[in-house]
Amino acid sequence: GGVWRRGGSARGGGVLFFFFKDSATTEIYTLSLHGALPVWVAELRLVLGSVAAVPWRCRGAEALAVGRRNDEETWAAVAEAALEGAQPLSENGYKVPLTKGLIEKAMRRLALEDA
Repeated sequence: GGVWRRGGSARGGGVLFFFFKDSATTEIYTLSLHGALPVWVAELRLVLGSVAAVPWRCRGAEALAVGRRNDEETWAAVAEAALEGAQPLSENGYKVPLTKGLIEKAMRRLALEDA
């Protein structure tokens, strides 16, 4: 589960915000995705909230996506790149695969809504 909020962008493309509450830990995760994602990824801005002390902009993942096909292979690569080097604490290692899945889900949703 989670709550999706969709917005527009002055530069075109869509803005998608996702809020997810983990029922086991009551932690809240946020993800903000801005992109122009028709068949090819023209632009992507990815910011993760609640995974670090401050919002985490994933510039490497953003750069990786631009110019690639907007498909599941790209979504998985972006999710992997966004969390490259993540160093979870002993009690929250589950956040890495959870966040990867949320990124892929958000990109899929944004792509399907823009189609």
